[in-house]
Amino acid sequence: EKEEEQRRLKKQEEKKEKKRVQEALAVQLREVAIQRRTEALRLMSVLLARAAET
Repeated sequence: EKEEEQRRLKKQEEKKEKKRVQEALAVQLREVAIQRRTEALRLMSVLLARAAET
């Protein structure tokens, strides 16, 4: 009875931990995507500026 309860609690904890990890990964992926977009925009503005010079 008690062991069953402990197993259930452990499973619940593992589920929560997995969810936390997934959320953390999602945040990191979003940050990377934003950085890439920012890089791309910076590159485009540099290229446009060069094109405007000629």
